[in-house]
Amino acid sequence: MNPTRVYVTPVGEPGWNRFVIRRGKRRYWSGTGWSHDPREARLYHEELEAASQAAVLHDSIRPRRFVTAVLIAVDHDRAFNVEQVQRLMEHSVVSVVLPEHEEHVDIEITLDWRGIEEIE
Repeated sequence: MNPTRVYVTPVGEPGWNRFVIRRGKRRYWSGTGWSHDPREARLYHEELEAASQAAVLHDSIRPRRFVTAVLIAVDHDRAFNVEQVQRLMEHSVVSVVLPEHEEHVDIEITLDWRGIEEIE
């Protein structure tokens, strides 16, 4: 889930839905700021009203971005060439498990495998 994506989620009983605005998995729009407590989420009676506010919020978010090198070590019975590793990685899921005390941090990792090279 993209942590910078803002979206509208229905809550409540079917037929009596209200709507909240979420950012990532654990952030809720309170009407004045983002909260990790879903009880503080502002409830919208109309989905269109929530969607309009979500669009404004989405346009205002500028996540901090960082870059680093990734080292991939392949241990297999046969040798892999660069194209095979690239194809394998393009169809793989890469995830990060954060320590428990950082549960309110959302991180999205985007890896571009097109520039993969073999090193010695």
